[in-house]
Amino acid sequence: MASLLGLWHARRSFATAREAEATVARESATAREVLDFLISVFRVSEPGEARGGSVTACEILDNGAARVERELTDQPVTQARRMVAIGLIYHYLGLFDRARPLLERSLAIRSEQLGPSHLDVAESLTYLGHLSRQQGDLVAAEELYRRALAIREGALDPDDPDVAASLNLVAVVVWDRGRYAEAEPLYRQALAIREKALSADSPDLAETRAGYAELLRKLGREQEAAALTTKGPAVGS
Repeated sequence: MASLLGLWHARRSFATAREAEATVARESATAREVLDFLISVFRVSEPGEARGGSVTACEILDNGAARVERELTDQPVTQARRMVAIGLIYHYLGLFDRARPLLERSLAIRSEQLGPSHLDVAESLTYLGHLSRQQGDLVAAEELYRRALAIREGALDPDDPDVAASLNLVAVVVWDRGRYAEAEPLYRQALAIREKALSADSPDLAETRAGYAELLRKLGREQEAAALTTKGPAVGS
């Protein structure tokens, strides 16, 4: 019995390792596909295409967005991935009105093709939450972040860093809306996960620690805030 149990554990560990390796390979291929697409969008080496060098980044992106709409209609998941890529660049450039339709369309495609509880749907919800928060719509941002959190909590291990990322985002927007006491347990949970899952010098861990410390100060809990600022013991330990 012990031998059989040991063999089962060994096979399970091997299968888990193979699955993790396959996941990394898929993610690498996906990243490469998106990168190749963006390179093709920004490649304006042809004189006629560049129009004597007068083409702007916005025009290039507009052309890329048009390409996304007409290409890969038979591969909607890939099409949605490219919509996200262009939409994010629009967002980073402050072109929010151009970013939103692409991000919303990617969300609709992913929900239809992959199901409403897929992690790619959570990703699209998160990006739309960022955009809504940037535009000052905190109500919409909170709702989008909470939907992404629910998907990640249902699909991932409780200690997964992506769960912590969503918890942190919900905490931030709840704080932005002035509900400090409600933000506190969200920050605490995000911090506990990141302290377990991330390295001590992780920027994400530092972000959560700093945000939580500032919130504790607002709540009048100066000693706890000071302990976090000086990298004291883990919260709840």
